[in-house]
Amino acid sequence: MINKSTKLTIETATSDDCHGLAVMNRQLIDEGRQGNSMTVSELENRMQDWFEKGIYTGYVFKLNGETIGYTLVDPSEMYLRHFFICREHRRRGYGRTAVGLLFEQLGVEEIGLSCLTDNIPGQAFWRSFDHELYSSKFYIRNKTSKMYKIEIINDTHRNFISKIIAESWSGPYVVSRGILHDTRTHDGFVACDGDAIVGYILYNIADNECEITVVESLRERQGIGSALINAVIEAAKTADCRRVWLITTNDNTQALRFYQRFGFTLCAVYINSMDSARKLKPQIPLTGNDDIPIAHEFELEIII
Repeated sequence: MINKSTKLTIETATSDDCHGLAVMNRQLIDEGRQGNSMTVSELENRMQDWFEKGIYTGYVFKLNGETIGYTLVDPSEMYLRHFFICREHRRRGYGRTAVGLLFEQLGVEEIGLSCLTDNIPGQAFWRSFDHELYSSKFYIRNKTSKMYKIEIINDTHRNFISKIIAESWSGPYVVSRGILHDTRTHDGFVACDGDAIVGYILYNIADNECEITVVESLRERQGIGSALINAVIEAAKTADCRRVWLITTNDNTQALRFYQRFGFTLCAVYINSMDSARKLKPQIPLTGNDDIPIAHEFELEIII
């Protein structure tokens, strides 16, 4: 409970607040065990850049003038990038009060956010509001109004996906930029129609970046691939990644069209890189779609 003698307020953050926000951001990362190695100085520079470019708007929560938490909001989507209350001020009702102040400040009825599925206290907190945990489960509708469910891969899903990867990709290993990945160790999501898996996506987070290593829709042109990628983007935002990226090969022209329509940007081309990739994975064929020689890797990205 909040003592009546205390008063929690909300203020728009300025560049002068960036160091304090970076310190709290570092605590948020450490608590979430996100694998982000950015220093406080680097986080401060990133925060300054976000504010200068208008990517996020920051707000600080103050208790009798002392900053005890902060939040970052994407004003274009009303999406909550960060929400943090300092540990010593938790379990006193300040978090709920801060959310109420944020709604008043923004003048909106709804705010989007995501929460890591293993963040049990965080999930419990957000479930106490009228809220759906988007990083736990996504829902999409296709043009025929059929409902697909997007959820985190579990052990049962994993067995099925491993069989599909073995058939489609000569798995379980895939190669990107000279690195051999074991897809069995990667996180991911599945799209389900009832109990049937109709698509899946795998990703790997390292060095503040999220790589999509495998994505496959088993029913084409129904929005499944887009929904799966959106699920990974939300997970990457929650993990404080700076970008989502992927590799495809020069023969995969259909995928190149799809990724660019989705919003990915071509950022690098690795000429004749598949020669080295075949040394790591000899099963990679010499020719691919439309009998095009598989020779080069294309890297595409979305900055988040």
